[in-house]
Amino acid sequence: MYVANWKMNGSLPKIETWLKGIGKSLDKSLQKECVFCPPSCYLFQAAEIIKNENLKIFLGAQDIDPNYKKPLTGGINASMVKE
Repeated sequence: MYVANWKMNGSLPKIETWLKGIGKSLDKSLQKECVFCPPSCYLFQAAEIIKNENLKIFLGAQDIDPNYKKPLTGGINASMVKE
């Protein structure tokens, strides 16, 4: 399995270019072995690109706060990501 964790890098145009490049250069059977983890502010857009380009890669999230009930400035919990 390969995980592309972009941390705080990228922008929407870079993400779109990268995902479309994966679609053109990586066979669908190999795409199933890949997880793309963009910054959380781009999760929705990345999901739309993956869907529209019919990519088979998985979408992941980074830095999920395990303290679901405690407020954390800038934190994101699994329920928020799922939603």
